[in-house]
Amino acid sequence: MTQSVSQTPDDHLLFWRMVEALDIPLAEAIRGDELTPGGVSSMLSKCAHCRAPHYCALYLASRDGKVARPPSFCRNRARLDGLRALHPAD
Repeated sequence: MTQSVSQTPDDHLLFWRMVEALDIPLAEAIRGDELTPGGVSSMLSKCAHCRAPHYCALYLASRDGKVARPPSFCRNRARLDGLRALHPAD
């Protein structure tokens, strides 16, 4: 049986690395009803089915782990931009 996601198990942290790089407090967003656990699950699924996880990893690595916006090819870009707007970095 073939794997249905494009990322290998080592890449599963890309979503969390992106959230951290954007300084988005997911727990705070969930407590504030800005995001549901189901929403997080949906975002994880989109990330897991990304066709360019290697570009995402390069994008994060080239910016020393801090980014202003997700890359243009990110399937979660609109949602992450919205959360970042609600929780601007200090």
